[in-house]
Parts: sequence; C-alpha cells; structure tokens
Amino acid sequence: MRLIIFITFNILLSCSTKKNDTIDFYYVVKHFDTNKQNNEDEIAPIEKLFRKKVSFAIAPCEMIIKSHQNGYKELLAVATILQGNPSAFATLKKSGLDSIEKLNGKKYAALEIPFEKPIISQLTKGNYNSVSSQILDIYKLLFDNTVDFVWLFKNIEVVDARLRGIELNLFNLEDAGIPYGPCSLMVANREFVVDYSFLVQKFFEVTSRAYIEVAGNPEKSAEILHLQGREFFSNKELIQETIKASCHYYLTDKRKWGVMNNERWEDYLSWLDRKEQIRKSYFNHSLLYSNEFLDV
Repeated sequence: MRLIIFITFNILLSCSTKKNDTIDFYYVVKHFDTNKQNNEDEIAPIEKLFRKKVSFAIAPCEMIIKSHQNGYKELLAVATILQGNPSAFATLKKSGLDSIEKLNGKKYAALEIPFEKPIISQLTKGNYNSVSSQILDIYKLLFDNTVDFVWLFKNIEVVDARLRGIELNLFNLEDAGIPYGPCSLMVANREFVVDYSFLVQKFFEVTSRAYIEVAGNPEKSAEILHLQGREFFSNKELIQETIKASCHYYLTDKRKWGVMNNERWEDYLSWLDRKEQIRKSYFNHSLLYSNEFLDV
C-alpha cells in the first residue's frame, strides 16, 4: 500500500505546478500519509478510514464487499488505481510447477484476506496446504522454498524477481475461471464524499492528469519518484521498471483514469454468490462503488 500511495503522491507533486492546482496539492499532502513510519503505521489503511483518521484508503474490493456484508455500508469505492487485474499466482520456474494442475496438493502462502480460500480452492480443486503470511513475507517464503506458490503483483514483485534474475511461472486468475474484481481501489466514507464533493472532484481531476502524464512518460515519472523518495526507494532501476510495467494498467482503453468497470464488479459478485460466500441480492451496487466523481 505504501508503494502505491507514495507513487500517487509524487505524480501529483509533479503535476501540481500551476497556481490553480495549489488547493489540490495541499489536499493530497493533508490526506495522504507519506511521512516516515510512526506508531499508526501498524494500523491497516482501511481501519484508519473506519476511524476517520484519513479521507481515503487504498484497499482491494474484498474489503468493501466484506464491510457491506457485515452491515457497515458507509464505505464507498470512488476510483480504481489500476485497470484490469495485475495479479497472478507464481511458482519458481526451477520447481517444475509449470501448470495450474500441478498446484494441486502444494503449499500456498496465505494472506488471510476475505474470500481468499474459495479462490485458492478453485485454483487447486480444494487440494492444498497453506502457511499464514504477511504480504511483505510472501516473496521470501517462495524464494526459500517454504511454500510452492504465492499470489503476487505482476507489475511489482514479478518485476523485482526479473531484475534479480529469478525466473517465475505465472498463472492468471482468469486461467482458472476466476473473474477477479477490481483491484487497488481508492475508498472513502460516503459522508465525506457527499460533504466535500467539490474537493473530491478536484482531487480526482489532478489525479487523473497525473496518471495520464505518467502513462505517457514513465521515464520522467520514475526520475521524479527516485529524487523525491530516495529514503523509501533507493533502487532506481526497480522504480523505472515497476512504473513501466504499471503503465499498462493505469488507464482505460479511452485513456481515462480511475473508472471502475461495472461488468468486472458484476462478474466477481456473481462468482462469490455461486461459491456461497455472499448473497448477491443483498448488495446494492450504487452503495458499493461510484464513478460520479470521475471523468468517464
């Protein structure tokens, strides 16, 4: 999460140079935590949102769905950082596990996130073992052979592995018939976006311009991020290659940023319903997500 938030902050910094963008830049500084780690860093971004300590949090769609399922319907997805699904399951190429079928009975690094179990069960036909892990540990668990397969981001961890000379086999969720929902959502409390709708729209205007600029000039954006965030990201090559790999996911086919795809939401909710994880009829789509603050 820190990586995506910090990149967002720095692209906004690079684009907020005009006088009429001053309020937008101030807004980003005020509402995004890009400082050094502090005691509150142990609190998950979505929990900070629950407590109204921040105005936005970046979270997967599962967190929104689970929140609504549990009766808390104040969370609203207002934009997606990435289009499509940049994640995949990975094995070490040297392991010989080069097909989805070979994952049956193997060991997985479980992230313990909502609806993870039915996904892994469909991938492995219900035959797998798991080791509980933290998101920052799964990489290491795969490399030291503690587990056989993990769930990674193709635009982040897979890029890092390539730069290290580590070869991976990748399996997309779609290859296993899993229609995964929108990824890396920007989430807010409904009350906040209603009360400050003008500022939210302005915030997304400058955010959209920033991502369009990044998609068109990833090298320049990587240079800015490296200069502004050296204490976080010292590996310049990794920053460059990660942003290049991410550019494919930033914009829609119409070169719009943030717009959430209705069909992707619909397909994932239907799949969860078939897996008896939710009752789809319980959910009101307009309460789950909204594109109203975006240029669609």
